[in-house]
Amino acid sequence: MTTTVVDYGGGNIYSVLNALDELGEETVVADEPEAIDAATRIVLPGVGAFPSAMGKLREKGLFDAIDRAVQKRSVPYLGICVGMQMMAEIGFEGGVETPGFGWIPGDVISLRSSPPTYRVPHMGWAKVSWRDGQPLSYSMRDGASFYFCHSYHVRNTGSGVCGEVEFDHSIVAALQVGSAIGVQFHPERSGNNGLKLIENFLDWDGETNQ
Repeated sequence: MTTTVVDYGGGNIYSVLNALDELGEETVVADEPEAIDAATRIVLPGVGAFPSAMGKLREKGLFDAIDRAVQKRSVPYLGICVGMQMMAEIGFEGGVETPGFGWIPGDVISLRSSPPTYRVPHMGWAKVSWRDGQPLSYSMRDGASFYFCHSYHVRNTGSGVCGEVEFDHSIVAALQVGSAIGVQFHPERSGNNGLKLIENFLDWDGETNQ
């Protein structure tokens, strides 16, 4: 099966492509809606700010195409970093209210430590605690670490959380709703643990365990 990697012009997709190539996966780079409409598996890398990323998706007509693929065709979707944040209802990055896909209840807010003993951005390796039965964590050793780099996080107000990481409190590290999964960290930069997670996504049929 071929994996479609979304190129909206705002993120570095090459490390994702390299990880997929290392796993022997065929890929298509999509920067137009027609390619998304033909996709059978989608990866949305996220580098940069929520408002600009969402704006570029809409400008290129990719937002509606991705939403159709996930909502109407149940295409397996992996959102990375901002690609996970855009699964939420709204983002508040930069003081701007930016609507997301709205697949999960929740918003995206600034990452703050109280008292301010934890450095922002949250950058570096951290252990993810997975909830039972999640497709991404299949055969993953307990306490596996992944590489994080973010200043905003999803504040989830309902179901969908399938992984958490400790900052000064537990924050969302992974989400799943329907055929869509998102991770706040960068699996493409997380060595063997990241490759295993991507491999699990490639083996996943999109059915929910929630």
